Amino acid sequence: MQFALFQASFPDYEYSLELREPISTEAVAKLVFEARAICAHKMFDYAPLDRQKIAALAPKPRSEGQLAQELSALKPSSLEAKLSEFVTEKVPEPTDESNAKKAEARKKGLAKIALQYYLKTMLDSALPKPLPKSGKAAKKEVRLAANTDEWKAVKKVATDGSVANKEVAAALAGIHDTLKRKQAELTPALSALAEKLGEPRKSMSALLAALPLAAQAPAEFKREAYETVMAACGYAPYIDAETVGSAWPELKIPKPRGNFGSKKKKR
Repeated sequence: MQFALFQASFPDYEYSLELREPISTEAVAKLVFEARAICAHKMFDYAPLDRQKIAALAPKPRSEGQLAQELSALKPSSLEAKLSEFVTEKVPEPTDESNAKKAEARKKGLAKIALQYYLKTMLDSALPKPLPKSGKAAKKEVRLAANTDEWKAVKKVATDGSVANKEVAAALAGIHDTLKRKQAELTPALSALAEKLGEPRKSMSALLAALPLAAQAPAEFKREAYETVMAACGYAPYIDAETVGSAWPELKIPKPRGNFGSKKKKR
């Protein structure tokens, strides 16, 4: 039996959508679109940040033009140093020189999460995206499961307090990554954007040069287009797998499971 479902239960929000045969591509696209938005928003609820202070510090652009202006004024290195003050997870000082590099990498990873929330706050202001209408979830967890001809995926994490916050944040980042890739596959505008972008340098200059590509995206995918461009240039407005690995190297990050329709099985 083919199916696709996404359920999410948080203290202040619940969502549930389950698809059964016959499953249309449009229905799957809706599920992916909404589920990705939920993960991108709620992952920061579990990040070790003083989100209120970061949000107060972040600019509040009201248009795409203002967003581009604010991004062009960013000085990421000095900003990360400032935002590190709002990271609530402290990295123990290394006891010997061999651990010094590891400790520094963790600090940088945590500061990067603070920067990612800062960037998300800016994007929320310029291109707000409310959470989808809620629905009752069966369990206190976030679960993505799909078994269709074109998509097979299984990911979940408990949200009942039995799992450490950083593990929930990391799991939501992983689910978001799966959904992001599936959405690009299902959305011609986003896949075309990715092709135009190629593999730009991870720099602010590359980001500023690529922003016009996001501005050309259809209105219904404008937010995702900016997220795509920002992430490709090294400034994702969400927690990504690379940052999870830097901030919490002790966590085992599972490789993405499931096919995305890009390769056909040999018969």
